Amino acid sequence: MVLYARLGLLLTALAQAPTPPGARVDLYTFGPGEDIFSKFGHAALCVFDENGLSGRCFNYGTADFSTPGPLTWDVVRGRARFWVSVAPFEEMLRVYLSQDRTIYRQPLPLTSEQAKELRERLETAALPENRHYLYDHFDDNCSTRPRDHIDAVIDGALENRSGAHGASFRELIRESLQDDPFIFVLVDTFLGRSMDRERTEYEAMFLPRILREAVALHLGVDPEIVHNRNPAPAGLSWSGASLVAWLVTHRRGLALGISLGSALLIVLGSRGASRALRFVFGALFGTVGVLLVWLAVISPLAELRYNELLLVWLPTDFLLIVDSRRVTILYTSFRLAGLVAVGVLLVWGLFLQPLWPFWTLAALVLGAISTRTLVRSGGVR
Repeated sequence: MVLYARLGLLLTALAQAPTPPGARVDLYTFGPGEDIFSKFGHAALCVFDENGLSGRCFNYGTADFSTPGPLTWDVVRGRARFWVSVAPFEEMLRVYLSQDRTIYRQPLPLTSEQAKELRERLETAALPENRHYLYDHFDDNCSTRPRDHIDAVIDGALENRSGAHGASFRELIRESLQDDPFIFVLVDTFLGRSMDRERTEYEAMFLPRILREAVALHLGVDPEIVHNRNPAPAGLSWSGASLVAWLVTHRRGLALGISLGSALLIVLGSRGASRALRFVFGALFGTVGVLLVWLAVISPLAELRYNELLLVWLPTDFLLIVDSRRVTILYTSFRLAGLVAVGVLLVWGLFLQPLWPFWTLAALVLGAISTRTLVRSGGVR
């Protein structure tokens, strides 16, 4: 009952809001939700008739979210089939109110001819033979599709007026995942060098938040907050966001501290402690290396195919677990030589990814394992 009462109040307020005469198209953008598929926000285009409130909303973020495992696998393989769905405006509003998502509205400043053209484009796209598309998180999603439709009817004004955005995709993704440290670390590790090149504002509109800001800046329509998400309960405000923000801010220092501590324990600790750490780091480096190679082989996506971390952690690092002095000395010598070469290229500025924390951990741990093995070979325990 509370939801329906709130919906009624919002519909009344929207009906009374000043809007241009005649048919119109509104851009609705939504703040992040709780699950991973909603962390980046959402966007939809809603077409209204001359009466102002009777409208239909076109939503490009429709997929079978009841099976997140297969859906994620399809996204990685570049085979995820999303589609544009059409729903009455009241129904769309009710869904996002029930999720307590912040809702923004921007009536697009279109002429009657442009509004008609945009409506026709959306209706054509929603036909059964046209509605499906292969989802790409950065290039083809629920925000880029509305962006492209809008830009098509305003002669490319959004793209033509956009310059360099000033943030890479990696920085934008980090902002969206700050309240989920586990997913944050996974994404930051397994997304490769394409995430770090300079992007235009138009490309950055893969995020609904950036699309909303661009419409405000270039089309002169400030967003109106239709519904503001309720604040978190008292006592729960310190969450993963604080932890992730701290980790990002102090990443190099933290990596150096962990690396030095681990290296010292390997060199100076007991034989049991040294073996345990060798096992931990051999399993960690090797597992990440295997996953990086696997993603590069099975995925057509540039952000998964080309990952510079493959030069730092290798599938062969499982050899660190082998309790053989000869194998350990030969392998760590080979790996340290490779890491020196990577370090030189890092200093030279050849790589795009933020590799220093990973490189530091790998170099100090491998160096410590090699040192302890050489000392033990010389007869000193």
